[in-house]
Amino acid sequence: MKPAAPHIIVHYHLRPGGVTRVIEGHCRGLSEKGIPFLVLCGQVPEECSINPVMMDPGLDYQDQIQSDLTGRLKQVVIDRFGNERVVWHFHNPCLGKNPALTRSVTELAGQGEALILHHHDFAEEGRPENYEKLRALKLIYPRAPHLIHACINSRDLEILRRAGLPDSESVVIPNPLSLPKVTRKEPRWVFQPVRGIRRKNLGETLLIAAHAPQGTRFAISRRPDQAHSIPTHKAWEDLALELSLPIEFGVTDRLPPAPGETSTFGSWLAHSHHLLSTSVQEGFGMTFLEGAALEIPVIGRRLTEIGDGLPADSQGLLYDRIMVPENLLDWKDLERRRRDGVQSMYHRYRVNPPSSALSSEETEVDFGMLPEDIQASVIRQSTRTGTIIVAETPEGRIPLAEHIRRALQLRQANRPDLRHHELPAVVRELERLREQLLEATPSTPEPLNQDSILQAFLERARPDFGIK
Repeated sequence: MKPAAPHIIVHYHLRPGGVTRVIEGHCRGLSEKGIPFLVLCGQVPEECSINPVMMDPGLDYQDQIQSDLTGRLKQVVIDRFGNERVVWHFHNPCLGKNPALTRSVTELAGQGEALILHHHDFAEEGRPENYEKLRALKLIYPRAPHLIHACINSRDLEILRRAGLPDSESVVIPNPLSLPKVTRKEPRWVFQPVRGIRRKNLGETLLIAAHAPQGTRFAISRRPDQAHSIPTHKAWEDLALELSLPIEFGVTDRLPPAPGETSTFGSWLAHSHHLLSTSVQEGFGMTFLEGAALEIPVIGRRLTEIGDGLPADSQGLLYDRIMVPENLLDWKDLERRRRDGVQSMYHRYRVNPPSSALSSEETEVDFGMLPEDIQASVIRQSTRTGTIIVAETPEGRIPLAEHIRRALQLRQANRPDLRHHELPAVVRELERLREQLLEATPSTPEPLNQDSILQAFLERARPDFGIK
């Protein structure tokens, strides 16, 4: 039998995070199937368990386009596997974190290489600074029979198909369950397994902690690692200290959940009686999947726009919005900031902005859509005055404190059918895609309609994306 073609996985880095966990799962699955693989990335942390890995700093986050990156990547592969055909698997190739990586994709596509382009996030989705880095490239989204665009939800897939991507060259690949072995121990914490960046909405974590039953303790997995996110994260830590909120920040690999325990991610999962998700923007929602797999209840904000493939909230633990009353807000200032912020974001994408004023009928605003400094003000005021903050749920409106109290009463979640997220099913899909690509006849890549993709993401953007 002919040996399997090597699988070449490419990403900016292997720092801890959702994409790295997906790559870890894929590597384990490929290894179990006897498919040779190699991971190429720009940075590898000391604690990384993935092997084999080759590092090229030119793949990590940067603004400049290195002219020789594609040649270097191909030479590494040739040195390891010779001149045999390979399948290239790029994660987030069009995100704009490094335009050189994006250009390497189009160069490899033009050379007839078999490619899986795996989209977790998009530069068009509230990241105008990333999108600007890609403008110098002639081709961002190539399509051809020897390329497959893979998305992590059907919402994103439909956007690419409306931009001209054929069904035969597109697919949804579920994120694989890639969890450490966990034995539930004495529950101690509400654990938020995220890195504390803006879209994870840490202000809402503080608000929930301020309204949670006495004795409830919260922990957030990791601090941000990008410089622009660190000052805001520090401000949340300072506010939690100022208000004596029971929250620990950046606990994974730093602080154990209990005396005598390790500080690993698995240890924190084991000591969690609930997981928390307050995200306002996600491509997938890994916390919901991890909670379901481990039968740990997940509380927090529902992600209605990416519900496909995720466990349903059959136990009423999630809210849709947290509504802040008008008397806690400077309405005119908020209206001005929303208008100016949204217009600024559209202009940065070089698109004419829509009207973005608050409606004259609005008397409340969703907490998650507020700028972070206004979120901090609301937290201070609500704790000082005892103002009732309302959670909107499918069952109706309820005081946030009461919703949290009820949600925390449930200590064991039901495990739904997650077979399509289990590693064997995901690897079978990868094998199918590999076979399709290796049998395809290469042709000259054509562009997808970039304007269509950008407009689709702008139309669904949440109001907070433009508020600074």
